This record gives sequence, structure tokens and C-alpha cells, in this order.
Amino acid sequence: MKYLVRVLAGVVCLVTLAGVTLASEVTIISTPVVVARVNTLYEYDVDAVNNEPGDPITFSLKKKPSGMVIDSATGLIQWTPLQTGVFEVEVRALGNSSGSGSGHDEQRFWLTVFNGAPSSVSGAVRSQIGEPVSDVRLRLFELSGGHFVFRTESNAQGEFQFPQVNPGTYILRVNPRHDMFASQWYDRARRIQDATPIVVAESAHVSLLVTLLSKDSANIDFRISGTVRDSAGAGISNALVSFFRTREGGDLDPSGVNFRGVDDDDRHRDLVATVRTDSLGNYAVRLKPRTYVILGRKAGFEHQWWNHRSSLLEADRLVLTRDTSGIDFDLRPRVQATGVIRGLIGDPNGNSVAAHILGLHRIDPQGDFSGFIRHGIADSTGEYQLENLRNGFYVVLAIPQGNFLPTFYDTTGGTRRLSEAFPVPVLGGVVDGINITVQPDTISGLNRVRGVVTSAGLPVQGALLYAVANATGEALSASLSGIDGSYELPGLMPGTYRVESVKL
Repeated sequence: MKYLVRVLAGVVCLVTLAGVTLASEVTIISTPVVVARVNTLYEYDVDAVNNEPGDPITFSLKKKPSGMVIDSATGLIQWTPLQTGVFEVEVRALGNSSGSGSGHDEQRFWLTVFNGAPSSVSGAVRSQIGEPVSDVRLRLFELSGGHFVFRTESNAQGEFQFPQVNPGTYILRVNPRHDMFASQWYDRARRIQDATPIVVAESAHVSLLVTLLSKDSANIDFRISGTVRDSAGAGISNALVSFFRTREGGDLDPSGVNFRGVDDDDRHRDLVATVRTDSLGNYAVRLKPRTYVILGRKAGFEHQWWNHRSSLLEADRLVLTRDTSGIDFDLRPRVQATGVIRGLIGDPNGNSVAAHILGLHRIDPQGDFSGFIRHGIADSTGEYQLENLRNGFYVVLAIPQGNFLPTFYDTTGGTRRLSEAFPVPVLGGVVDGINITVQPDTISGLNRVRGVVTSAGLPVQGALLYAVANATGEALSASLSGIDGSYELPGLMPGTYRVESVKL
């Protein structure tokens, strides 16, 4: 029998709880030590409290770098790191009498290992006339060891600070969020190879003045034109032609944003422009010299990507370097069907994500793809709809805009593996709630993996590729193979990876 004493409005109440055992509640109360040095003993003594007097607490490490140990009785963590880097640590404190494990707490943190006494970098961001510029993202990429990327933002006075930096050599990437300024490398460099190295000595402080360049100062654009026709060759009026920017395989860009993997807020098939055809089916638009995939569409016709491609996965890319004509489309009449799939695209925090959505048809749940594909677009609200679906089963794939990985629908919300994708049955009605949670990529380094996808000696276009960390099994970067089968997985930190591929 246990007694629980409660104080209610100044009155002490004694409550008898017959046959009831109160659950142990364990709370970790210590603050982790998050900085260590190579070849120097690291220690962090984890402290926790238990509301069950006399109930001992057992400590363990759920995640740790190789060689790290914890005393299960005292909570003392010890480790002598042998290399620099950032390492994930997760501690668990368990009350022994809780049995089921309900009385426990966990603490997760990232431990940064430096090769010497930490240094610091600070400075100010200014316009070309000396005015402070706020809300600018700044990232230091380590060149000497390659393990570190440090991030910060400028404040209202244009000031920024990296309070703890590993001694080494860095280059600085500057990403203004203001439309009037261009992304660039320090010091006012358009290209990564022209960046000025920043040498940070041990226990030193480095002060920088970052002067921003104006965006698109050359103000170059080119004319793209073409015609949208039906299968009989007649021009289609009021058809829509949409241009999506892509950095797959590099991007010509006079503003200097030509390094995919660095500017992760502005990549992956962003919609740049949509124009309508005139009464004869002709259109024209002027765009910046970048790389595009182009979609032609009209109600009552099948969507078509430029160069007669039916799927975004195999859409040819137009590298715009001059005035270009003949970007034509020949749309086939759409076979009417009544099936619909609807849902939402979001990230793990519940935020909406804009994306391209593909529905790939199978007659049987695990059979071969029939070649029938539907395309949809999730807008800024994350909502999408795939219409005019034949009866059958559909693998639904989200290709997000921004820094997220291509993801298939499954019953848990999302997977990168085709083998785990759930075949959504469609029988002429509306299938709602096909929601996909897309995982962010973790592009943060200056390394990349390149290669070619082939089958029977021939290049394979439109294969999905992922760089997966061997240590964690986490996908960190993704790409699509081009018309020549080539692909590039950028933004990787030093480490060991495997490349996984999927061809639909």
C-alpha cells in the first residue's frame, strides 16, 4: 500500500492507493559538454534524478562514436577522440524499478571534436555603399580537413559571429535573402575556385568584412520560343508552358549560384515561369541563362515534357546559353478516367513542402509498370491531386523542391525504397489521405560523387540515385541520371558512402 500526499489550496490531503504502484519518473538534469579535442580525454558526467527514493538509475549510450563508454552506475562518459568531426551522442537514464521502461529519460546532443584550442570568426555584412545587411546566411566550409561546416546569420546591424571554429583553412559562402544581392563566395567571388581562403590559427580571432555584390548585374536573358500542337499538327491555343529550374549536372548562372549543394534553399526544379500560347499555339518567353526542364499542358490533353518525354524523371534539360527556338510540344488527347489520388506533402515537422508528384500505374500491386504516368504539382500548401487515373495500383513518388529527398508513399508516410512503396488501389473513385513525409537532405560539404548509370552497356536516363552513409544508413543527397546516364551527388562531408539507385 502506498500513500500520496497532495496539497490543494493550502489543505493537506492524504490519499490511500491500494494495490497501485506509482511509475518511476527519471529526468536528466545535466548540460552536456559539446566540445572535445583530438587525443585528449573527453568527460561528461550525466546527472539524473528519480522521483522514486532509493530507486537506482542505470545509464547507457544509445548512440555514440566508436570507443566512447559510459559508467552504467555513475553516468560518467569518457572518450579519447582520434580525429576531428561532429559526432552524435544519445544517453539513456533508466529507473531500475520501472520494469517496462516507463521511468526513463533520454538526452541527445552533437559533440564537436577540434584539433586544437577553438578559435572564433566574426564580422559584418555591408552593401557596396556601406549599409548593414541583415538576414544573410553565412557558412564556413573547412578545406584543410573537410569535416566542418559552421553556420550563422547576420543580425539587424549586419553583424555575424562564429563563436567556436576549428583551427584550419576555410572558404565562406554568403547567401543573402534579399532579391537585390547575389549569392557569392568571400571575397566577392562568383565562383568557388575564386574564393579567398580564410586561415584560422589556434586560439585566434579572425575579423571579416563581407561586401555584397548586386544580383544579376549583367542582366542577361535569352528568348525561348516554340509551338504547342495536337497529335494532328494543329496549334493549341491557351496551352500552358512551364519552366522549372534544375541544378542537376550543373547550372550556368551569371549571378554565381552555380554550385549545387551549397545553395540548398534555391534548387531542385523550382517553377520559374509559366506562359500561355496564342491562337496559333505559339509562345515565347525571356529567361536567365540557366538549366531548365519544360512542361507543356492543356486540359483534355496528356502532359508532355520537352523533347516528347512523358515523365519528369526522364525530362530532357535545356541549358540556355543563347536565344533558342523550336521548343515544341505535340500533346495527345487524354483518355478520360475517373480515378483520383489526393494528399499532402510535408516535412517531419509538419511544414508544407512544394513538390512534383508522379503516379506510376501497375495493373497488379507488385507487377511491372504499365507506362501510364500521371503528373501533379503540390503547391506551397503541400496539397496535390492526381486526376484521370485508370483503375489499377499506383506507386506515388514526391520529388520535392528545396532541400528534401525524393520519397515514395508508404503506410508509414514515406520511403526512399521502391520495394517498400505502398501500391495505392484506384477503382474509379477518390482516394484521399495519401500523405507523404519527405526527409531533408543533409547537403553540407564540398565533396561529391559522380558516375554513370548503364544497362547492357547503354546509358540509363531518369534513374533516382541516393548517397547513403554507411555508418547510419541515412540518405544524405539525391540526384537523377541525365540523358547520357551521368549523375552527380554533391554536398558530402568526408566519409564512406554507398550509392543506391532506383529505375522506374
